Amino acid sequence: MDEAEYSFLGTAIDSEKEFSDGPDNLARYVFRILYDMEDIDEAVQMILEIVGKQFDVSRAYVFESSEDGECCSNTYEWCNNGIVPVKEKLQNLAYSQFGDYQNLFKDNSVFYCRDIRTLTREQTEIFEAQGISSTLQCAFWNENNLSGFLGFDECTGVRLWTKDEVNALSLISQILATFLQKKKILERNKKIEQELQFVREAGFPVRCDDNDCHIAAEKSIVDCIHCLTSSGYLEDSIEFE
Repeated sequence: MDEAEYSFLGTAIDSEKEFSDGPDNLARYVFRILYDMEDIDEAVQMILEIVGKQFDVSRAYVFESSEDGECCSNTYEWCNNGIVPVKEKLQNLAYSQFGDYQNLFKDNSVFYCRDIRTLTREQTEIFEAQGISSTLQCAFWNENNLSGFLGFDECTGVRLWTKDEVNALSLISQILATFLQKKKILERNKKIEQELQFVREAGFPVRCDDNDCHIAAEKSIVDCIHCLTSSGYLEDSIEFE
């Protein structure tokens, strides 16, 4: 679909609507893209476009929480024709400015707002600044903590979502969350490997079995790096270790 045909103000989507390929088929297709493509970033971007067009939304995006869970950033974004991108403006946002944002996902991990004017004043102002009229967001969880969410915005007017649509998007969000977590683990392992190599080249002994090497070495690596980088004299740091 090259041209966007948006839902207008007050338009409700038929609650019995069925997708041409079926929601399960779409979810399987999303999984296959993520599984087959080596570049997860490229795969996620492709999925946002596919799903965004399938559900005829103004904007599809991913937010991911910081390590401490205090902030979030817009890490992926797809915009339909005529919609202004806002990703660059939505970096390192404190969850506290949204109120109890995690609590918004209490209903089956889905935050659905047909009309953002029904939200608190602070939340309404934030969404209005992005030109959003309606939004649907599906949470990512790390145990009981909000680690991010997959979101879909409607910028042309209020919108009703069907149960089939919500279920399909919730399933897609779970798939995305799994692969994004995999990406974080791979990045973390790569960082640990680089730090481990640095420690070895610096002459620090690292003794552990291959299977437990990353876990056993992590604390030692962090301590060594901290000492090396915080000391005013590199030679003193090495001698201290």
